[in-house]
Amino acid sequence: TKCPGTAGSSQTSTLIDVDGLAVGWSSGGAILGADDAAAETNQRTNDWWLLDGNCQHRADWGFYVCPTYDRRAVVSLYIVTGLHDSLPETVKKRWGSQAVKGELYHFGHMDRKIELGLAGSPMITGPCCDIGWYMQLDGNVAERQLTFYLDQMVTGPQGLIMATSYPAGATFTIQRCLT
Repeated sequence: TKCPGTAGSSQTSTLIDVDGLAVGWSSGGAILGADDAAAETNQRTNDWWLLDGNCQHRADWGFYVCPTYDRRAVVSLYIVTGLHDSLPETVKKRWGSQAVKGELYHFGHMDRKIELGLAGSPMITGPCCDIGWYMQLDGNVAERQLTFYLDQMVTGPQGLIMATSYPAGATFTIQRCLT
């Protein structure tokens, strides 16, 4: 019998082929990302690692194989509710009640998404740096306080572009902490 759904680790699985030789192409480096579809993830994750029309679907591997174009990377971060001046237990344990719940979408592709907070996990991985992310929280609400921990992030000005919605007139206090 077939198991229902996929594990969260399946949905964020990636491999990096720096020169394309392992995937057998001459297009340069490649990102291999999980091919999880809506039908196997309760509609909450779909084609998150399908990055553009030049990707190859390797269903036998369970991955999309996509070119890096010498600019794409895989990034990883933790997103938790509240403001924290030390690492919260939800991040230390890699699951907990402070994990943000919702979905992330590729800019311009509402069909390419991944579930946030699956099984209480605050961690998310995804493509960067020519694909932006839009975060929609469960209930379509705006969280008053969020903390982002950059686990694996690119350096330089080409970083991750991420957006979410807030009510008109909302004000923000943004703090960058290097600890």
